[in-house]
Amino acid sequence: MTNQITSAIAPGIVAAEVQRAQAKNADELSTWERLMQAHWHIQRFTSEDFREAIHLLDELLRRDPNNATALSDLAFALHFSGSFAWADDPVAAFARSREVARHAVASDDKDATAQSIAAVGELFSGRHDDAIRRLRRAIELDPNSNYAHGHLSAAYAFGGEPEAAIQQAQMAIRLSPRDFLNVIWHITTAWAHLSAESFQEAADSAQRAIDCNPAFADAHGVLAAASAYLGRIADARASLDVFASLIRGSLADQLSARPFRRPADRERYLTGLRKAGLPEKK
Repeated sequence: MTNQITSAIAPGIVAAEVQRAQAKNADELSTWERLMQAHWHIQRFTSEDFREAIHLLDELLRRDPNNATALSDLAFALHFSGSFAWADDPVAAFARSREVARHAVASDDKDATAQSIAAVGELFSGRHDDAIRRLRRAIELDPNSNYAHGHLSAAYAFGGEPEAAIQQAQMAIRLSPRDFLNVIWHITTAWAHLSAESFQEAADSAQRAIDCNPAFADAHGVLAAASAYLGRIADARASLDVFASLIRGSLADQLSARPFRRPADRERYLTGLRKAGLPEKK
């Protein structure tokens, strides 16, 4: 019950703290206020907001280099800057994200959030089993961590275990029904349904992710693929156009970075996008 109440009011707390912090000069901000400002930018999921969040967190960490919360937030922001090619060098962003996540764990190895973002680095390095073990450890540390349950959903979805992925995503959403991260848990559910060839369910979950935050690129990608398999080609093409507009650089190159364990799952996704109009990579 306590966890449900905290989860329900958390977005309001963040908004109030950000509003209070914005009334101050930059050099007057406390560590907590800087964290809240960075968190506010992160939850908007745009390239401009992520750049600002990274700037705020880098400044905070120059003063407090072993702050596990700031390190975890920075690793998260760097990871998605690489995932969506918002960073000038996505490969370098991924590498720095992994390095910062390891620093977060070293600063506090009992922090479930730090362990979870370190697992994301392992997942996107193709170390699915290591990621799952670490995320299970994170849940042992904090059974009520929607962050850990949600990222375990992603590990299972990309690992080809759709039922387990859906179960963990549902748990994450129940634990924090108003959290901005729910856009990710809905999209991991969509990935899971896509790998199970449940295309209507994949499209529905992707749409729920878009309803949470239309700026989250992959939701449009999965909706495009699922719509194409359902024969809704016009809808699929429209979703693909939005997907492409939200990712910089080569769309095909970014798609190759998604950590599918089974080649068949990657090919199913790419085939759906090709049906939607994605050109063949030459």
